[in-house]
Amino acid sequence: MNFPKANILHEQSYAIYTTNRAEQSRNNLQLSKDSHLLEWAQEQFFNYDNGHDIFNIANNVRDPVLVIGVKTAALSNFACRQAIRETWRQQVKQLDVEVFFLGCVPITSDERLQNAVTMEKRVYRDLLTEELECEDSYFSLADKRQYFHKTSYVILVDDDAFVLVEKLVNVGSMR
Repeated sequence: MNFPKANILHEQSYAIYTTNRAEQSRNNLQLSKDSHLLEWAQEQFFNYDNGHDIFNIANNVRDPVLVIGVKTAALSNFACRQAIRETWRQQVKQLDVEVFFLGCVPITSDERLQNAVTMEKRVYRDLLTEELECEDSYFSLADKRQYFHKTSYVILVDDDAFVLVEKLVNVGSMR
């Protein structure tokens, strides 16, 4: 079967683009240049309604044509998730696509980090951790794919990938 060729963004161009988007995001959120998950969460605790319950994302998903699961480390890759939210994830709003970050349960005894991950889940509603029933390690990567079996197409990508969502949807509709 022949598939159409997709445009691929050069790695250096993507790095420059994501760096610029992260800088723009930090400016919009009024965060320092070295801001990370803990600093972001601290800002959110002041601005977010803490009475809001976290809902079980995995059980409340409609059946989209395409689910993009983004493998991520919940504790260390916050900047990558933010870059995706601000770039190619924006394309899914008008398409029948869902994007989830698959992070498993963070392994940490630091309660501040646990609370920061919980806050990120509340704010964005796209990060799956406890729902996946796996530990966040290299050896559990395969466990992250089993929860999206009711959709037509599932693709797993790393959190340093740039996805041309519209092209993926077009390839799927040609079948």
